[in-house]
Amino acid sequence: MAHLNDSDLWSHSLQMTSERELPTKPEMDNLLGLYFRYMYPFAPMFIRRTFMEHHNSSRPDLSQILILNAIFCNACWYSDDPVVRQDSTKFFNRAKIILDETYHVSRVSTVQALLLMSHHQYAVGNYSGGWLYTGMATRIAHVSDRPTVLLRHLTSLHLLTLFCTSYRTLVCIARTSTR
Repeated sequence: MAHLNDSDLWSHSLQMTSERELPTKPEMDNLLGLYFRYMYPFAPMFIRRTFMEHHNSSRPDLSQILILNAIFCNACWYSDDPVVRQDSTKFFNRAKIILDETYHVSRVSTVQALLLMSHHQYAVGNYSGGWLYTGMATRIAHVSDRPTVLLRHLTSLHLLTLFCTSYRTLVCIARTSTR
């Protein structure tokens, strides 16, 4: 049996299923616009300009598809179109499938996607799911097989967002951090 390295795994997994499909360019532009208008101001997971430059300049790899689906599942909540709002679950499930196959790869984009997925879970009232995804993001950020490499790439913005999400989780489900 051949072993795949991390980049091979991402490439191989990308070709495995139609769950990696992205919406059309106009739909993606609409959803990204909704995300940056309504959610990004209180949950800035990345630098917008850098994200958009990267998004517009290259074919997305699996890590980008993961984070795009995590963005889209949240952006759908801000649409006036009920059909688009219903797509929130579809995008969340797509992100979850990709995450289930690749969460062991410690990347900043995985932490970002997990935080976005936790926001989605709170929005649908699944507080224990939100707690789970926040905890996974925290563990990947702090206890990875290469913690110094990953933490070096996490900016203070990422760490602040991780802290705020964790704190909001505690408030939402009435738990204290001392338990």
